[in-house]
Amino acid sequence: MLTPRLEAAVDAVADKIDLAKVDIDEQADLAMEYEVEAVPSVVLIQNGKVTDRFVGLKDDDQIKSFVAKAVGS
Repeated sequence: MLTPRLEAAVDAVADKIDLAKVDIDEQADLAMEYEVEAVPSVVLIQNGKVTDRFVGLKDDDQIKSFVAKAVGS
């Protein structure tokens, strides 16, 4: 499952990044705004703009790499 592994990667750099989880059934407007068409989707937003994203399951190394890139490590 993606959520616990993503949470662990974000927790490792907690001072540099925040994680927000959205239920697209309850927040369909956000799903449309950020063009989320499949789940799971992870959208990186920096300064109000989408800067990266991925769709589908990823392994631990891919998740850690995504988070590291997001925080500039």
